Amino acid sequence: VVSNDHIVSYPNPSSGLIHIAAVGNDRVQNITVFDLYGKKLMSIEALQKSVQIDLGTLAKGMYLVSAQTGTGTYTSKIILK
Repeated sequence: VVSNDHIVSYPNPSSGLIHIAAVGNDRVQNITVFDLYGKKLMSIEALQKSVQIDLGTLAKGMYLVSAQTGTGTYTSKIILK
């Protein structure tokens, strides 16, 4: 589980499915996945409190998942195993 005051993402490490949820009354508006070089691999418009994304098509390794909410943008590292 990766958590801060605004976003929770789990499981970490993951085999592909990642859950991202906004904390409190906030909503996830957009999710963007980057490799460690900063290349954008996917972007998903969410507009929900909780979102499930499938990263199973990506190679094993570490990725940055950026979730935009009404209060800001929050980035966490996700490991695919």
